[in-house]
Amino acid sequence: MSDQTGTDGWQESWDGLDPEWRRAFEFIEKTVGGRIVRHHRHPRWRPAFDLDLERDGEIVPIHFRGERPQVGLYPIEHECRAFQVLGEQGVLVPHVYAYCEDPAGIVMERVPGRPNLGTAENQAEQDSVMEEFLQNLVKMHSIDPAVFEAVGFKRPTQTDALAWGDFPRWQSQYETTKTGPDPTIAFTIEWLKRNQPIRNEVAYVQGDAGQFIFDQGHLTAVLDLELSHLGDPANDLGALFVRDLSEPLGPLPSAIRRYQELSGRQINPDVVNWHAVRFGICTPMSTAPNLYNPNPDEPVQFIGWYHVYARMPIEVMAHASGVELTDPPMPEPAPLRQAPAFKALAELLDMVKGADEYADYQIATAARATEYLQRSECYGPALESDDLDEAAVLLGHRPNSWHEADAALEVFVKEAPVELEAEILQYLYRRHQRQILILEPILKEMKGVRVQKYS
Repeated sequence: MSDQTGTDGWQESWDGLDPEWRRAFEFIEKTVGGRIVRHHRHPRWRPAFDLDLERDGEIVPIHFRGERPQVGLYPIEHECRAFQVLGEQGVLVPHVYAYCEDPAGIVMERVPGRPNLGTAENQAEQDSVMEEFLQNLVKMHSIDPAVFEAVGFKRPTQTDALAWGDFPRWQSQYETTKTGPDPTIAFTIEWLKRNQPIRNEVAYVQGDAGQFIFDQGHLTAVLDLELSHLGDPANDLGALFVRDLSEPLGPLPSAIRRYQELSGRQINPDVVNWHAVRFGICTPMSTAPNLYNPNPDEPVQFIGWYHVYARMPIEVMAHASGVELTDPPMPEPAPLRQAPAFKALAELLDMVKGADEYADYQIATAARATEYLQRSECYGPALESDDLDEAAVLLGHRPNSWHEADAALEVFVKEAPVELEAEILQYLYRRHQRQILILEPILKEMKGVRVQKYS
């Protein structure tokens, strides 16, 4: 929804547009009124367009936010309703012009600004923007939940349901699409059950909190409400620790203390950490199938998301339990017979230029996959061997393969006594860290990220 795209990649002609996007453009012209004079497709896996629409001699900046390639936890119409209600309630969100049914997407105001507080000009700007975001978060949490129930949101009616929020949706989706055993997800779910807090207050929550854009020292809009629902307001505080991995938010402990001052809510750090774990494991649950059937649009991106976000709840659980985690060593790279072929492919992709910015994005995606495969060949066998050695310590026998290890470990962590929690956390942390060592150079915005701690 940002208009920070400049002039590069903008097109005036509709030539080359897929039929579905032509239908979207025609819908926008008819609904908003006017004529689209130029457009720009965002170079990313999710369909999104910035458009300039001429109406009565003026340019109306429009953003079209399309549905995910595979419908997510909620349909995009759910997010559209959230934007509309929040706008009516005075929260700083883009104005919604209409909901497009075919292709599914939100036609909304294009607001100036950029994401990621890590790009702030100075500490003063970072502090100012975070203060304004927290004010809007408090405002969101103070809206009568009945307003959202009126547009289809479901209110949790039991304490257990309130604590877990929409986690049952994530778990159901994970179990339906599950393609293989996953000891990290299995252990985390058991930990969440053992440590579930008792919560009572129901509020509208952003879900994937901390997504916003800013410009010239001020918040310009709260964005990305696709996971919003009625639940525990502490959900959004825990979620900030997850969002911080890809879009740095500054020191979160002080931000949470400021939220408590603004809202009058006093929330135990154990509750915030529990929600950080609860929401943190949701990304691995949604991306785990890509370990077996990779997403063709962004194969390495989804694998990277899986491992970084799987490591995140492990770090929070270890912090909550007082467990000190240690990194595994990086082995020496193995010499490859296939090295010349990898090098040639990388050079070929570097020489190829796409027809447009989106095509260049696809070529860059292929280049990242090439580097990942090369590093997997160089380091993977040694790291897998180390992993099986450490799995043997827990299991009492050395599995013959990572497939066998995953299956045995998933059963083991579900049945293991709580006294083994420290050993399990240490092992799970090191197994994901090994894969991140392979991925590290191509993790883009997640390269080198670590979880902030809150006590």
